[in-house]
Amino acid sequence: APQFDSHDACTVLQMRGGILLCGRQSGVVSFYDVTGPRNATAAHIGDLQTNARTITSMDVHRTRDWVAVAGEDCRVSIIRYPRLRIEKPFTLFSVCVNSPIPGVIFTEYTDFDPSFALLLYELPYVPI
Repeated sequence: APQFDSHDACTVLQMRGGILLCGRQSGVVSFYDVTGPRNATAAHIGDLQTNARTITSMDVHRTRDWVAVAGEDCRVSIIRYPRLRIEKPFTLFSVCVNSPIPGVIFTEYTDFDPSFALLLYELPYVPI
């Protein structure tokens, strides 16, 4: 697992089903299992580099183990995140658009085709 120094802060947090997702300044998403005892340290599950710059937004799908990740580098990705330490996160979809992305959200909760909306800098509309 990558080692992070104190300058690689979490910029976005999401949580679902006992899995904490931390989007970092480095463009890495870290996954932690927080289902242990209240005073226990969260168990690090894994990391995935999704962006080249700071992650600005994440949204967790309500019914699937998917997270939409967006960042300053104009990239949006849909990744499947692990629920167990033996699983690794992996990218389902990734594309770069022509603007930094301060916001991403799932818009429909189907089990096979993720639909999402993006908030883009410098554009007068929200692409869907």
